Amino acid sequence: MLRFLAVFLLAFGFAGQALADPESDYKRGFNAAERGDFQRAIAFYTSAIRQSPNFAAAYYARGRALSRLGDHFQALQNYLKTIALKPDATNAYYARGNAYGHLGDDKRAISDYSRTIVLKPDYDAAYYARGNAFGRIGEHGRAVADFSKVIQHGWGVAAAYWARGDAFSRLGKHKQAIEDYGKTIALDPAFSAAYFDRGNAYGRLGELERAIEDYTRIIHLKPDHYGAYFARGNTFRVQGAYDAALNDMNAAIRLRPNHFQAYMARGYVFSLKKLYDRAIRDYSQSIRLKPDHFTIYINRGVAYRASKHLDLAHKDFQTALSLKPEHPGAHYNLGLTYLEMRRFGSAIEAFNRTIQLQPKPLWFHYYRRGLAYEAQEDHAQAAEDFKTAYGLDPTHPGLQAKMKALAPAP
Repeated sequence: MLRFLAVFLLAFGFAGQALADPESDYKRGFNAAERGDFQRAIAFYTSAIRQSPNFAAAYYARGRALSRLGDHFQALQNYLKTIALKPDATNAYYARGNAYGHLGDDKRAISDYSRTIVLKPDYDAAYYARGNAFGRIGEHGRAVADFSKVIQHGWGVAAAYWARGDAFSRLGKHKQAIEDYGKTIALDPAFSAAYFDRGNAYGRLGELERAIEDYTRIIHLKPDHYGAYFARGNTFRVQGAYDAALNDMNAAIRLRPNHFQAYMARGYVFSLKKLYDRAIRDYSQSIRLKPDHFTIYINRGVAYRASKHLDLAHKDFQTALSLKPEHPGAHYNLGLTYLEMRRFGSAIEAFNRTIQLQPKPLWFHYYRRGLAYEAQEDHAQAAEDFKTAYGLDPTHPGLQAKMKALAPAP
């Protein structure tokens, strides 16, 4: 056995150390890990474990090294062994929680972080990690509570404010989120993610100028930040500043020429500017990059219809429906296309399906169907649809005109 161990150690370059005791190998492993040489550290810890199979600290340390190499499953096995040997090993529960989190088992991760906190109530890293795990499973209120505990203790405060801000944002509490992002920035003015998330929160509250200011700050900090250009471009679009939006989408595309969303967003701006040929080119490029994306087909279909390429619009809406057969918007757009193609029976069928699928049909669903009935000279059905549409929006000028036309002569 000793001869085998000597050969094993020589194979890893540990000449002259074949008969080292487990504590010495453990220390050598620790030193190797400190240098970032995790493979060598694992070999030393393995040697220590072979000499002393119940060496709990060596299992824990080997798990840590495996985690650093991204082998979270094997790390987990080592933490399990550590806890079996030493049930009160606080750090092992925390590390095992991290391993479970990396492996996608957030509920077990939360259980381990909770056990860590029971053993050591001021273990702030466990509160922070548990808050993140709660966030991943959608329990954002509990995440807020954990991040608040970290903030109270003063550990890693800038990141904790940012994480709590994210949890508030996911709860729809955008004002509280903005306040926390602001505290993050006050503590760390280079924290670019806080500017980005605060910009998003401002956007959700309709404070578009402030959103643009935050995205612009990110671009000053990180001129190659794709997300900031993309988000600022979309915000300019909402403002109606289409040329500024196009400039930002151009920058986003230069940074990520193979990212379908930037082409789709730029295509949408071109459509708003009624530059349909350029919009169609962008949508087509987006489809080449992401051929199964429902929305791109809808958007390109709308651009085709606006430029009177009705057969191509029809094809895109049919493709969209093959991806999402129950989507009311796709049926509605198909109905509009049939209406322009003067295929009124098909238009009525498409609008019928829209109204069946739409939880709360809108005035224009009935109005467009009414137009199709009117074109077929089914004036009774048309009148019913116009009346229903008018009941949903009595202020619309087109509906007022229809109702006046339907009114009996005095």
